[in-house]
Amino acid sequence: MALMLAAVILLYSACVKQNPASAPVAVPTTAQSTPLASLTRTFTITATATNQPQNSPTNTRTALETATFTLTSTEIETFTASSTSTITPSDTVESPTVTSTDTPIATATFTCTDTPVPSWGSIWQLGTAYLPYLKTYNGALYCAFRLSSLSYKATVMKYDGLNLSYVGSLGFSAGACDLISLQADNVNGTLYAVYQDTFNSGRATVMKFNGSDWETVGAAGFSVGQANEISMAVDNGTLYVSYGDAGQSNKLNVMTYDGANWVNVGAANLSAGMAMSTSTQIYGGTPYVAYSDWGNGQKAVLLKFDGLNWVSVGTQGFSTGAATYTKLIFDNGAPYVSFSDGVNGYRATLMSFDGSNWNVVGTAGFSAGQVDFPFIVMENHVPYMSYVDYGSSNKMTVMKYDGMSWVNVGNPGFSQFAAYTSSLQFLNGVPFVAFRSAVNSQIMRYQ
Repeated sequence: MALMLAAVILLYSACVKQNPASAPVAVPTTAQSTPLASLTRTFTITATATNQPQNSPTNTRTALETATFTLTSTEIETFTASSTSTITPSDTVESPTVTSTDTPIATATFTCTDTPVPSWGSIWQLGTAYLPYLKTYNGALYCAFRLSSLSYKATVMKYDGLNLSYVGSLGFSAGACDLISLQADNVNGTLYAVYQDTFNSGRATVMKFNGSDWETVGAAGFSVGQANEISMAVDNGTLYVSYGDAGQSNKLNVMTYDGANWVNVGAANLSAGMAMSTSTQIYGGTPYVAYSDWGNGQKAVLLKFDGLNWVSVGTQGFSTGAATYTKLIFDNGAPYVSFSDGVNGYRATLMSFDGSNWNVVGTAGFSAGQVDFPFIVMENHVPYMSYVDYGSSNKMTVMKYDGMSWVNVGNPGFSQFAAYTSSLQFLNGVPFVAFRSAVNSQIMRYQ
């Protein structure tokens, strides 16, 4: 009997092992990536046979292979193809079955190009550090925090991309500090820290790093009363510090250092009611302050100083409802204000001012659930926001606006434990986030 020429196409998958014609493949033990991606190979086996006397079959097979797969590391994989198949002739006079064994004609070598999958990983954690705040400056990442092991005094650390080191003395403040943040003067290179100074009844204090250690700028505790929701901006040696002054009904006050004293910028007590979540920036030499005004339904307000007076940018109280954790940034001259949005279940919202009106960026209330401590930054004209995510068990989440919608950067809720602070910065194009959990403070990097 003449056996017909047959072509058999077999699909090999790591998940399909019951096919007797499948070729076993060994994964090299030197593989570095975990876990390996799923592997799918397509085998083409061409079988040929000729007329032979009964009980003396000859069966020749040629094995050809193609492979398509993705790994997360570069590997060289060598394997051989072999299989056993059974052929049943239609002529029952001959032997009922003929069994043949495939012989591979070659050994195939595959070179796999890696496709790394970025994720969030920790570069630093410390159980005694609280309220970490990040600031990028001059090719380095700085982190300010207070140390419980040093009576909650202020400490600043530097990360240069490879190593961590302390900046000046540990615990450099006179006493315990709260609400500490950092700013850097891009003109003269000075690093400044502002904080609520417990040693001075919670009043505002500013210190600067002089190259070897930290020193006070002007008088310590210069606000009238306790400085709540404090923030700072600096430009070419000029400092602006904004806060709600508990000594003046928690209304907004902005002060600057004139070289000898801390003085008010314009009038005192700028807000209609209590000012919360102040955020200070300088653009084009003009200081701006965003805040939540409790005398205006807790709505978001943005003021700028025109040289004589503080004036509203757009509608005063431009958010639809209550806005907490207001944060101000600029991009191409346009101000952006992020906040936890009361009319959207305190989910995250970002708005920008186009010169005439305030507009929502993307969707209002875009986060999965309520957010605390939203922190907005702009990287290459793309807004990124970190926050404590009630939609992910109060863990850390970072999202960005891709021009159409808000998308997650890595997995939502990527921290191991629930967080209760948030600070976000970029270093060399890589996002870093700092936060405090119930266990420790951490800095995590996405790459």
